[in-house]
Amino acid sequence: MGFFAMGSPAVLGGPHSAKHMLHHLSNTGEPLDIDVDALMGDLPDMNRNVEAQPAENAPNWEAQALAEYERTGKPVKYVQQTGWQGWTAEKDPDWYHAVGSFHYNTVAQVEVDVVPGPDGEPKTTIRYQTHVYDRYNWDANKATPVPPMGNVSDAQMARLHQPGQAKEYDMGGQSEVRTWNG
Repeated sequence: MGFFAMGSPAVLGGPHSAKHMLHHLSNTGEPLDIDVDALMGDLPDMNRNVEAQPAENAPNWEAQALAEYERTGKPVKYVQQTGWQGWTAEKDPDWYHAVGSFHYNTVAQVEVDVVPGPDGEPKTTIRYQTHVYDRYNWDANKATPVPPMGNVSDAQMARLHQPGQAKEYDMGGQSEVRTWNG
């Protein structure tokens, strides 16, 4: 298949997979930004998981921030994170062919304000942002279904890298900042 046909959204499943393949074939090895908000919008299960994390972690995060507030009596900005977790974009063919499996981490800033909330208690706000990272590479022992071509072995794609026809690259990005109100 020719260079342009391989990068066709019709072949790879959509604009993200085409963009990532064309970047691979551009042979620069430069990092590529991922639109994390678009990724999460197209992967609703991942988005629900990300949105659940502040609620799951809020009691512990708030307790730590409130303890610091009580100790100092001053506004507190406390940074927390969920740790890197793996995800596979198997439910969206475009993202599956663009990133396959990747890692994400949610970083939250927990703020306690000295001005109390309506209930007279310190006001706590959690703002969070999700970061995504992956390496666009091909593993010799895997294969990827590419309609209408069938299964394309990762070893075949890796061979493009060896003579300098394509370069693997890092990719990542972050979502917009979201606010969680418990």
